[in-house]
Amino acid sequence: GLPSDADYPYTSGENGDDGKCKESQGEMKAKIDGWTSFNPKSVQEMQEALYYHGPLAVAINSIQMQFYQSGVDKADFCLYGEVNHAVLLVGWGQKDGTVFWIIKNTWGTEWGEEGYYRISTAEHACGLNEIIQTSVLW
Repeated sequence: GLPSDADYPYTSGENGDDGKCKESQGEMKAKIDGWTSFNPKSVQEMQEALYYHGPLAVAINSIQMQFYQSGVDKADFCLYGEVNHAVLLVGWGQKDGTVFWIIKNTWGTEWGEEGYYRISTAEHACGLNEIIQTSVLW
């Protein structure tokens, strides 16, 4: 099953911490019944998958992410077709006419916008549409 985030807080491995998750006896909030993959043909199909299924596990080319600090990334320095990092696609938004994805990264809250990344929804931005999966809950 799935525990809450509060039951498993982030541990960085810094300051003498071993960086390993501590086993929690917290109540399971949901149970995983399986998983499914998506093969969207457009930004709209990805938005629909996100809307109806919740956060999506996606693969991305992370080269450009290494230099990200804040704002909406234009995704102009990614190698399409060469994904190398897993992230969680949690939403989308719009700023100054640019539609963007909101991604929760795994590099801690000191990176990016408190651990989040905004990237343009330009078609195939950094390979975001190549590998998309989500769990089926019951």
